Amino acid sequence: MGEGKDDEAKSIIGSGISLMLIIGTAISLGSILFLKPMLSFFGATDLIMPYAQPYTLIVCLGIPFAIFSTGASFYIRADGSPVYSSAVLLSGAIFNIVFDPIFLFVFKMGIEGIALATILGQILSSLLAAHYLVRKYRTIRLSKNDFFPKLKNAKAIFTLGISAFTTHILATIVQIVSLNSLKHYGALSQYGSETAIAASGAVSKAMIVFMSSVMG
Repeated sequence: MGEGKDDEAKSIIGSGISLMLIIGTAISLGSILFLKPMLSFFGATDLIMPYAQPYTLIVCLGIPFAIFSTGASFYIRADGSPVYSSAVLLSGAIFNIVFDPIFLFVFKMGIEGIALATILGQILSSLLAAHYLVRKYRTIRLSKNDFFPKLKNAKAIFTLGISAFTTHILATIVQIVSLNSLKHYGALSQYGSETAIAASGAVSKAMIVFMSSVMG
């Protein structure tokens, strides 16, 4: 966009949005289809599984929204609207924080309510992002033809994103190995696997908060 190549920018952004939705839907369906073996592979124990399955099943439905809202926030920031970009992601997070206890304690929805608040927050973020891309984009106007994925654009997008993708994949592998190690060695302790995994989850969430404040 900075070079004035508006048509090329529109094509790449449209292809990127379509690819996010296609890949997000594929990941969602694959995760739902192989839900139980996936959770076992990730380290879920027999005691954790009854809670993990309904929660993850609902959360998996929101994967396309999570991917779209996160990816679209970068497009919005590149358009010169960093405040709106932050608002897109913060709106979902705030919705989740507010409605988690409401669904859990007021409506007595249990673990399913927490998962529902999560995906509703992601849907809210996606709606705000879609509104900006369709109605408020400053530099370009997207048309229907821009949303047809093009191989050239896909190659460019994957080339630029491969380093971040590799970083996240490696971090996921480390997390899987860590959880399975906690499952194994926790079972040998007086506390059990579940306590070790829960403690690790709490520490990980705290680390995410601090890392996010540093990295943005």
